This record gives sequence, C-alpha cells and structure tokens, in this order.
Amino acid sequence: TFEFEYCMDNYAVNLEKMKDAGVEGDLTPKEKTQMASIIGQLNWMARQGRFDLCYGVSHVQQLMARGDRTAIEWLNKIIYRAKQKTVQKISRLEGDWDDLVVISASDAAFGAQPGGYSQGGLVIALAEKKILEGIGKLNVVEACSMKIQRVVRCSMSAEISMAATAFEHGDFVRAAWSELIFKDFNMASWKM
Repeated sequence: TFEFEYCMDNYAVNLEKMKDAGVEGDLTPKEKTQMASIIGQLNWMARQGRFDLCYGVSHVQQLMARGDRTAIEWLNKIIYRAKQKTVQKISRLEGDWDDLVVISASDAAFGAQPGGYSQGGLVIALAEKKILEGIGKLNVVEACSMKIQRVVRCSMSAEISMAATAFEHGDFVRAAWSELIFKDFNMASWKM
C-alpha cells in the first residue's frame, strides 16, 4: 500500500506518575529536578511524533517555572496520556512527488497561560494538491504547542505571531522538500 505506521508506546512504559508530597507552597528543588527529568522524556516523545503531548508538556514547564504545585497534577495527566496506545499512520498520497503541497496551520490563545502569557500551536503537513479545493489526504510533518515568548497585547497579535512562525516552518519544509525532489535545486533561488 506504500503506507506505514509508527508507534511510540515503548517510550512511555517506564514513566511513573509523581507523588505530591502534600506540602504547602511552591515546588521543592527536588520535585523540580524529578519533574524536569520526566518532562524531558515526554518532550522528546512530543517532538518525535506524539504531537498530542505538546501542549501538556509546555503547560507543565510553565507551571514548574512559577513553582506552581498544580504542575504535578498536570504532569501525571500527561504521563497517563503518553501511556495510551497510539498508532500514527502515514498515508500514501496521490500524485507525483512534485504535486504535493505544504500546509501550514496555526492557532493561538491570548493570555490563557500561567502569568497571563499566550500559547500558540502549529501544524505543518504534506498534502495532496486536491486539498486546496476540498478533501484530500495529508501527513503531518511537524506539530508543536508553545508559550509565545513575545508579550502580546491582544488576541490578534498572538494569532499573527503564530501564523508567522507557522509560515516560517512551512517554508523550511518546502525548501527541504524541493531539495529532495528537484535535481537542479539551488538554495539561492529555491522559491522560483
């Protein structure tokens, strides 16, 4: 079928939920160290194909940075999610290699994170050209969810910030894809 599937379930097998010490106040240095190790493993999974974990990892990192004890509760939710069996399918796309298009999509949530920060997400995919006119298959190449580093003053600014980031990531995928399929590829004039 020229399709394949991948699964990352084995990477979550040894992840253990963290116990809350039940103390008042901020996270202890020991708790932060333990959480950082677990978040590092989850972040690796999120960046390598378990895109459903991206937001949770980012959220826990932001809570940890503020010393917020609810970070433990959120971390345990993400561990639970990471242990759920998931299989990602890479579909066969119709048409020739040079008939594919790169789709860049983004979204943002203004002031929805700890400290009033904004969160943004993006997804980059290779898709059949017919998706531009209706329904077509696509395969996700990259996805992420992150704190928007720049302080923005309104929802539109958050949306534009993430749209620009998604465009840049999509442009990179287009350049890499062009270099793979066109033998006369020239980086200086690749957009042409």
